[in-house]
Amino acid sequence: MNPSQFDLSKSYAMPFVISEVSNGVASKGPHAALVNVLVKNQWDGLYAAKGTFIHPVNGPRDIDEDKELVTAGPNSVICNLGDLGASNYKMLLTVNPDNTVTIAPGATPNVDMSFGVNKYDPATKTFTLNYAYNTAAPRIIRETITRK
Repeated sequence: MNPSQFDLSKSYAMPFVISEVSNGVASKGPHAALVNVLVKNQWDGLYAAKGTFIHPVNGPRDIDEDKELVTAGPNSVICNLGDLGASNYKMLLTVNPDNTVTIAPGATPNVDMSFGVNKYDPATKTFTLNYAYNTAAPRIIRETITRK
């Protein structure tokens, strides 16, 4: 298998067949199995998110939670937008070759990246994000997401 040939946007499975055993006896059950192969990129994992969510009416609130970043492509992960995971608001983070980050909506109406720098620091494994959603009354999110 050559991992560089995997398309991370697709699912893979691998068949296994037990044809003989070197010690003991093979079970009487099926001797074949199909196993899902999970391919992850380097950003996939558990992170600590800290920052501020600024609501236009209710004001600011702190963000302090763990986030699971899940592979969505060779250079992309999907995760909760701000602290809105319970509302199923998601965002797609794509790390560009220069370590800038592009933020796209997941299950979110829109994302505006014009509220500051969006980047990934490979030395500290930290995303620095400044974005908003809801263009009519922007909800501004400023957060750092650091690998645990």
